[in-house]
Amino acid sequence: MKKIAISLLIVLFAIFAFFYVQLQQAKSLLTEQLTKRDIQLETVSISLFPQPVISLEKVKYHAISAQKIEGKLPFISLVFGNPTIDEIQIQQARFTENALNSANIRMVFSDFALKQFLKKDLTFNGSNHIWVNLEKPIYGNTATFDFLFNKGNIALRQEGESLIQFDDVQFNQQKLGYIEIHADLTKPQKLAIGYIRPTCTTNCLAILKFSSYLQKSAVNFSGKNFPLTQLLALLNFPQTMTGTSDFNVQLAFANSELAQGKFDFNARDGELLGLNLLDMAAQYLPINYNSDLTASRNMNTPYERFESSLSFENHLLKVDKINLKTTALLAEGAGAIDLDNVQCDVNLTLRSTNEKYKKLALPIRFFDSCYSPQYKVNIDQNFRHQLKELIKEKLKLCHFI
Repeated sequence: MKKIAISLLIVLFAIFAFFYVQLQQAKSLLTEQLTKRDIQLETVSISLFPQPVISLEKVKYHAISAQKIEGKLPFISLVFGNPTIDEIQIQQARFTENALNSANIRMVFSDFALKQFLKKDLTFNGSNHIWVNLEKPIYGNTATFDFLFNKGNIALRQEGESLIQFDDVQFNQQKLGYIEIHADLTKPQKLAIGYIRPTCTTNCLAILKFSSYLQKSAVNFSGKNFPLTQLLALLNFPQTMTGTSDFNVQLAFANSELAQGKFDFNARDGELLGLNLLDMAAQYLPINYNSDLTASRNMNTPYERFESSLSFENHLLKVDKINLKTTALLAEGAGAIDLDNVQCDVNLTLRSTNEKYKKLALPIRFFDSCYSPQYKVNIDQNFRHQLKELIKEKLKLCHFI
């Protein structure tokens, strides 16, 4: 029995030594390649149980830093002498110096060999998943973002422009297609420009421009013929509309916190979800709408054009302007959206597209949840006066006939 026990211990020691040597080689390779790529760090450590892990402490790449990065390696990859990383966890990542907000990031890879660090470009195949959890939300109450892609390439350059490409992308469960980013993070002023091209029936494209100097950053995000479902997911806005939109978004940050924002949208050929303006208006306006428009009792409002301008300041999203055109209605208004609680408070004035009734304006206030708002029709003295005048005109016309 003693011989068996000793033999078993020798075998276990040999296995442990083999794995330890493999990890030491992986550690040396990683440290050497990080140094070549101008990535600074304080310490590198390894552990074997319960899973092989390489840990990097106080990592810095120009203005980008992380308190700790852990790379997890499956045992089987060490057995075959080709170490792979199946998961990376990044703690307290900051994207500018003295940033007041940080992120914890978790990445899961299908097939990422450690020897890729020997190459200039990092290539990703199979399903790859990234979760980003912000310490504080940028706005609203969502601090977690979900990024999934099936193919990727990162070409980091020590000088000049780096290229980042992802294909078959999903962001917060919305398909975004292909993303390409050109970035130069090596100079005092950081610059990046990204192109987002989802799969769509029109020639759709969004462009994101980022610049950062010292503690201030600016983002310009614009697009043409972009699907609203994907756009609202990107902006972390409530999913209250469909259609396609031209848009322009400008955001200003101080110490990684949003200071100001401006949003302009020009949408078309979609629906307002959870809201039937036509049914609502038909109860109060003396208009005989086409039965085809009201028969379906659809809970949504199809529209031809929707224009809006919004501004963000002090955690409140102000709706500065709304202009809406449907087949039978025109609407204009303004209001506010509390993104923390997804509560809307918007005042609209509805009119008929029929020239005979355009003078009659129906004021409605929408409030409560943005997904299923309550409403109150403001039948004030002005509306009653307009209605009386309309009836008088009709009576005069009947008398004349």
